Amino acid sequence: NSNLAVIGTSTFSNNATINSNLVVLGTTTNSGLSTLNTTQVNSNLNVVGISTFSNSATVNSNLNVVGTSTFNATQINSTLGVVGVSTFSNNATINSNLVVLGTTTNTGLSTLNTAQVNSNLNVVGVSTFSNNLTINSNLVILGTTTYSGLIILNNTQVNSNLAVIGISTFSNNATINSNLNVIGTSTFNATQVNSTLGVFGISTFSNNATINSNLVVLGTSTFNATQVNSTLGVVGVSTFSNNATINSNLVVLGTTTNTGLSTLNTTQVNSNLNVVGVSTFSNNTTINSNLNVVGTSTFNATQVNSTLGIVGVSTFSNNATINSNLVVLGTTTNTGLSTLNTTQVNSNLNVVGVSTFSNNVTINSNLVII
Repeated sequence: NSNLAVIGTSTFSNNATINSNLVVLGTTTNSGLSTLNTTQVNSNLNVVGISTFSNSATVNSNLNVVGTSTFNATQINSTLGVVGVSTFSNNATINSNLVVLGTTTNTGLSTLNTAQVNSNLNVVGVSTFSNNLTINSNLVILGTTTYSGLIILNNTQVNSNLAVIGISTFSNNATINSNLNVIGTSTFNATQVNSTLGVFGISTFSNNATINSNLVVLGTSTFNATQVNSTLGVVGVSTFSNNATINSNLVVLGTTTNTGLSTLNTTQVNSNLNVVGVSTFSNNTTINSNLNVVGTSTFNATQVNSTLGIVGVSTFSNNATINSNLVVLGTTTNTGLSTLNTTQVNSNLNVVGVSTFSNNVTINSNLVII
């Protein structure tokens, strides 16, 4: 119940309780039920059994825990290894390596540096992870979280704001239910984002990634088998491939390449757009720069204000308007109200409906008007 100072090797067992200051300057082993209050450990500490660290406990060297452990207002300045169930709460701080091989719960304000978690991790409250965080099992976050460094998140569910600074990978059914901001290189595999996603840097979306709210990308981006159900804004070079679908607004301010089956609804493209494969443009699509299409294409309610080059079968319908050069090297069908200015068609052209051709129209193959 009073101060305890230990110099050398010590063993605590069978319900050891320290109710006052504990200073350890040697290797210590705790076995049994242990409660440590206002503790300072300057050398290795090994705990086997149920342990509780509280009231400004400080560990300045290695701490190994085997069993159930609770850390309240604890600061660990060296390696912490936990095998079993652990709880971090009330300003727990880990300033060096953290290795967890059991279920971990964070409640309160927590700071974890260089953490590796191989089992379930639950975070409730404000937490900061930095310096090469790896989560190899389920991660559930119910508070504001910031990640900095190299991050790999598998089977992740985030229900509050998540900020990532550095290289990050989200995979294996990761779900983001609130705002996610990423600064650095990021990879999203089988990821579902249900709120705003902001990406600053190189990003890759693949393997059925789904964005159900706003997505803002500032940098090079690749979309493979991606579905975006709300506004997508891209500033930089972007590639869409393998069944990319944009179901809401798309604003692109850089060079874009589409390869595969692509569907673009309510799209505004202000720079070059290259499409290779089957593509559909509909619902007030506007192209303000060059558009090159190789493959089958359909334009519904589309306005192209710069050069449009098509190699393959194309269909224009529902008020399609081309305000600059149009070059077609395949079969083209116009249905609806169409306006084509400065047009060159080198293959068959079929027109059904009202159409206007002006400014040096050249047809080098069959023209059928119904």
